Amino acid sequence: MKGKISRIAFGGSGIAKNDGLVIFVPFAAPEDNLTIEITKQKKTHGFGKILSIDEPSPYRIKPICPYFGECGGCQFQHLEYSKQLEIKYLFVKEALERIGKISCEVSPVVPAEKAWAYRRHITLHLTPFERGFQAGYVGIDHVSPLVVKSCDIFIDSKQPLLIELQSYLKECNNNGINEAHVRILKASEHTFLLAFTFFPALPENYSSFCKNLHQKIPSCVGVVIKSPREVHSYGQTTASFTIDDIKFTYSPYGFVQNHPQQSANIYHEIVKIISPNSKKVLDLYCGIGVSSLLLARTGREILGIDSNKDCIYLAERNAQENGIQKAVFTAEKVEKSLEKHLKEFAPDTIIVNPPRIGISKEVLDILLEYKPKEILYTSCNPTTLARDLHRLCDVGYQIALCKPYDMFPQTTHVETLVQLKRGNDTTL
Repeated sequence: MKGKISRIAFGGSGIAKNDGLVIFVPFAAPEDNLTIEITKQKKTHGFGKILSIDEPSPYRIKPICPYFGECGGCQFQHLEYSKQLEIKYLFVKEALERIGKISCEVSPVVPAEKAWAYRRHITLHLTPFERGFQAGYVGIDHVSPLVVKSCDIFIDSKQPLLIELQSYLKECNNNGINEAHVRILKASEHTFLLAFTFFPALPENYSSFCKNLHQKIPSCVGVVIKSPREVHSYGQTTASFTIDDIKFTYSPYGFVQNHPQQSANIYHEIVKIISPNSKKVLDLYCGIGVSSLLLARTGREILGIDSNKDCIYLAERNAQENGIQKAVFTAEKVEKSLEKHLKEFAPDTIIVNPPRIGISKEVLDILLEYKPKEILYTSCNPTTLARDLHRLCDVGYQIALCKPYDMFPQTTHVETLVQLKRGNDTTL
């Protein structure tokens, strides 16, 4: 079929029409005129792939990455950056209106200072190859591994790390292991930590595997290797970053935001907009304690909760090493501990930064019953954000700020910070 792309749908596919039927076309650009092959058709919509670009969109550019279109990691490399921001703004605005039934002012998307080589970490899946392994992402079919020797949103293409890693893994002995992955973290702009996870057990030669890897890849400053039963390390095992003179240490196995500059922008905004009358803050899904410690520095009492024990260990360590005493952390599931902490701690403000699935119904029910004076909600998924905001606004909360950030340039992902205040509350 011939079709013109009218707009980009949530998820990144372009929308074309075929006899009134909506066809979703990956890697299309707004105003592209295309020849499209329909690959799947349902009653209400269909899916297609680009056979030829007959007249390219004025917003279309040449992708940098040689794997673009095969790898599922990036969806927008073919779009001018300003157009990416415009589309992400609409993702947030339309989700709030369509799912949340909310009409509010949405700030323009805050652009990223770095749109390439920005990621703090990546995870590659290891698959058996000859006697060793090969490392890659999962392809767009969500099944096939895609072996990569570069990743332009992680490191500069001139950086040899991934080429050296592939060469080393190919020559090592996989011992018949079929399931493994490696998480690669930047220890600095040009040095890296490699954290391997093997299932169900470590390779027999794990000690030499790590030592040789540490020696043969010059930019590797540390290796961590673990299975469900044991953990071993060689060299450096943590990395760190600094925000406002507070040093934050993080590990390969804890959560940390992936874009250094944009995450710092969000944390600064939280400190800036939080109610000056808020004395006690409950930080849900607190991670390694970044928001908590920045707010504790302002004199507030902070309680941070996260189910990840590695994160809580590091949050406590970060508080101690920075001499911050007004932040307390606990490793618990939010669903199981929230009611107790609301009664005992009685926070004025609650910070939530949940995973992509949003706030669970159980947690949201508890929050709606407690009705904190202020909620600061950071979301990585506009659809679940809109769903949760609908319930919060239904009981009288008002949106004081809705500010999207481009945390993941070249992808469809967008981070949004929302400030909610309890209606008719004059103490904020």
